[in-house]
Amino acid sequence: MKPKIFFAAIFIFLIQFSNAYCLESNLYSRFSGKTVKVFVADVKDLSKAHDIDTALIKTQMEAALRDRKSTKFQIVPSVEQADILVETKMAGFSWTDHDPVDMLMGVASIAIDAAVIEDYAAMEGDITITDVRTKTPLLQKHLFATVTK
Repeated sequence: MKPKIFFAAIFIFLIQFSNAYCLESNLYSRFSGKTVKVFVADVKDLSKAHDIDTALIKTQMEAALRDRKSTKFQIVPSVEQADILVETKMAGFSWTDHDPVDMLMGVASIAIDAAVIEDYAAMEGDITITDVRTKTPLLQKHLFATVTK
């Protein structure tokens, strides 16, 4: 698996996670401008092949949360120290060194697509954010992301 494509897929996945997180206006207004202690639970691999690097996904999620600007997320080592808990169940991850067949029209477009080799990654999973103190789910989203380099 190409590391750059994997990281790009993680980045796109987290952007979607971030957008879903910010779309919940009550969560954004609740945490905006504050420091929020976050515990990212171990990622669960629910894929058929069970070949997802869950430790790498967890590490990348923690880094993406730490790098956010509008809300300061502080990653903590245990759920007892956290304000919120992030749980992730990965349904799938795939990578190829060529993108799938595009919906192209015309001979020129098909010729260009056949001549250019692009990496492709797809990632799918469920994210749940829970308030640790009240054990109330704050957000539950099913996310799917693809990236072609």
